[in-house]
Amino acid sequence: MSQRTPIISRRSFLKTLGAAAGLSLLPNAFTAQSHSRPDAPRHVVLTIVDALRADHTTPYGYSRDTTPTLASLASAGATFAQACSTSPWTSPANAAIVTGRQPQHLGITWEQTVLPAAVLTLAEHLKSAGYYTAGFNASAWLNADKGFARGFDVYREIPTSVETSGCAGSINAEVLDWLANDWPAVPDGTPLFLFLYYIDPHSWYIPPDNLATDYRNLYTDPGYTGPFSTPMDFKNGEKVVDGTIAPTAADTAQILAWYDGETRYWDDSFAAVVQALNTAGVGGDALFVVTADHGDMFGEHAKWNHSNSLYQELLHVPLILRGPTISSNTVIDTPVQTLDLFPTLLEYAGIALPSPIDGQSLWPLLQGQNQPHHDLFAELDQAVAWIAWIAPDHDLRSVQRGSWKYIHHVGHPELDELYQLNPTSVYETTNQIQSQPTLAAELQAALLAHFGLYRVDLPLVLR
Repeated sequence: MSQRTPIISRRSFLKTLGAAAGLSLLPNAFTAQSHSRPDAPRHVVLTIVDALRADHTTPYGYSRDTTPTLASLASAGATFAQACSTSPWTSPANAAIVTGRQPQHLGITWEQTVLPAAVLTLAEHLKSAGYYTAGFNASAWLNADKGFARGFDVYREIPTSVETSGCAGSINAEVLDWLANDWPAVPDGTPLFLFLYYIDPHSWYIPPDNLATDYRNLYTDPGYTGPFSTPMDFKNGEKVVDGTIAPTAADTAQILAWYDGETRYWDDSFAAVVQALNTAGVGGDALFVVTADHGDMFGEHAKWNHSNSLYQELLHVPLILRGPTISSNTVIDTPVQTLDLFPTLLEYAGIALPSPIDGQSLWPLLQGQNQPHHDLFAELDQAVAWIAWIAPDHDLRSVQRGSWKYIHHVGHPELDELYQLNPTSVYETTNQIQSQPTLAAELQAALLAHFGLYRVDLPLVLR
């Protein structure tokens, strides 16, 4: 394992951030790794980006270059083309990532958002294995009172708000401060687990307009004259959801421009952290992992924001890994879930997997081995009072098997849906539950068995 470079001053680190949060990633910031398994634990950097849709990022073919840093990471590592979340909102989706358990097995609902103490987190496992663990979090859903700080030597909760612009810069300042003042005191040879949780580009979509790059107007049409002249006019999309405003194509383009601008702002901010990690001697041989908790919707299926359905616009998320033993420019088409990261990182660190566990390690796929496809399950509970403005009025459950996806409306089986997924959004278009009765029955049975739902819930047409 490479040794840490000499300590440099905090001022030198902060210069990495620059006058603006947006910095272009140096071409060699991510380099292809050797293919021999490390003989000692190496650093792990896990980055989760709130509400980042896969198909709005550069590695997934988006028309705008919103994530050049992520593209650089992908070119030096592996991209999972069909990675999915377990839930379309923050609390259960992240709980699954850090425990390898599905939300139903953790008891995470709208009303219960605390990780059960009996289930050890990723940080707890890595700390027990000798890792120094440091976390930097910009979402209240992942604060210590929710159990997400367990296992961390350092866990800084950055006081940000979705109504605030420039949240990524706040995360960066804390990370750079820690790198300059705390990390150098950790004994050389200690592997690091660094956890970064960014709130951008979660709604409100308020990319900063006071930096060297005007992210707020980076993609907007200067001739736009609609009702959304500023991000504050859209907020979380409440007026669109309740029908007060019916967005035109130009309105939707304006909203997407802010979302994409904030995505580029996050990506440039992440580039600054990568450069700082490289300067600190951490980045070169680290395993970098970048994913999202869920996506967002912009009128697909007549829905906006998230927390409202189980469509792929919300479940399809980026998942990119770069590190030792991972070949560059690898694209893996096998459908996987974000909860698979838990066993993957434990295996990487040489830690025995706990039991029970719902995720499957991704290392066989990363090493070019065949791995049987497994069903991907997702869930969303019915609304409670505080989220009733957007969440459904009944539970939703889904299963994806290959390119087919079944969505079950608990208590309302007449609304059930079966789709063969399209390769690009809109992913679910033609409900084939009547034309494919055998397949529908198979997927429904698998879903009902997995979630423990009663057989009486079966639609009559499939009995």
